[in-house]
Amino acid sequence: MRKEISFIHAADLHIDSPFKGLTHLPETIKQDVLSSTFTALDQLVRTAIAKKVDFVLLVGDIFDHNLHSLKAQVHVRTACEKLGEHDIDVFISFGNHDYLKGSPFQLTFSPNVHIFQSEEVTYFPYVKNNETIAHIYGFSYENQAVTANKAVEFNKQGDNVPYHIAMLHGSVDQQTDHEPYAPFKTAELLQKPFDYWALGHVHSRTIIHENPPIVYPGNTQGRHRRESGEKGCYYVKMNQSAANLEFIPLHSIEFKDIDIDVTHVETIDEVEHAIQHAINPYDTMQTPILFHITCKNAQYALIELEKKGYIEELVDVCNSSYEHAHIWKYIYKIRMEHEHGQDQRFQVEDHFLTELEHMWEHTQVESLIEPLFNHVQARTFLQQLSNAEKEAIKQAAREELLYALVHKRGI
Repeated sequence: MRKEISFIHAADLHIDSPFKGLTHLPETIKQDVLSSTFTALDQLVRTAIAKKVDFVLLVGDIFDHNLHSLKAQVHVRTACEKLGEHDIDVFISFGNHDYLKGSPFQLTFSPNVHIFQSEEVTYFPYVKNNETIAHIYGFSYENQAVTANKAVEFNKQGDNVPYHIAMLHGSVDQQTDHEPYAPFKTAELLQKPFDYWALGHVHSRTIIHENPPIVYPGNTQGRHRRESGEKGCYYVKMNQSAANLEFIPLHSIEFKDIDIDVTHVETIDEVEHAIQHAINPYDTMQTPILFHITCKNAQYALIELEKKGYIEELVDVCNSSYEHAHIWKYIYKIRMEHEHGQDQRFQVEDHFLTELEHMWEHTQVESLIEPLFNHVQARTFLQQLSNAEKEAIKQAAREELLYALVHKRGI
């Protein structure tokens, strides 16, 4: 009969993430945001100790950048030492963000830490009370990109060992939101006789398969609007018959996307009421929130208010009442989405506007922004855009142009 084991499965901690695009935040909020990835790790340690787990799996991208700061490394080392004080082992693999050849220095970790030091798939034994309970398999990225299918290299070793757990930082099937590093198919994992597949790289929490568990825990702290909702790790208990998974939130701030229908909103008072009505339901949240608000179906009067700076001023007023609370809220972005087809100013026979619309439908954003992303300095600070973000850029430019035409031509 196999003994029961328990562990924490986490990935994509991105310690010391710079939170690009949020540099305009008030200083106190900015410090909370910048420290949030560290705070998530601290909460992970507290959870592991409270649950009295046997070990912790950290599956790639522990650090946000290959040139990870000394502050980040020391924080991770200290976290591992605290776990070691409670006889909790830590198994670490590095991914595309913190690949092995990118680090300018390396600290020495405590004996309870086991690091996969190459791209070759190897394993560490987990020993408890002088008995080997599990083999933990994995590899680390030596360079930023691993394009080979590493799943095929995982092979079970030791038939007498009760548990075999695989750590794989890579992309499943046709995953499009992340770079296709170490790509694999679910069927390939199911062909392997492993008890648990601890995945990393994809930041959306997903249980791909239940028996055996094939699991993406997601990242431990959201870093932008595409990483909204709860973020954390899985607490896993396994015995001879089943694996029980419990999601544990670790985040200290949360991103929220809110859409507001402003079809019939025309005055500043009405905009303020709409914003408050949208945000008030989050008053009971136990973590601070960063809001991205999209005002849908904005009419010409509202666009006029935005162009004159009144919407930005209103957001500052709203934030001044939210940001000083113990559990703060902050609107870091608000945008107007204008459906010009509902505005009579655009319901005219105008061949120029018709041709403009036709051109817009066939415009590819990629070709326009490519020089920026290829710039040797700019690309260091930019993240690849999702299809939704590209479309948002396209629509924002379209709305800006149409507004200018309406304003200047008096349509």
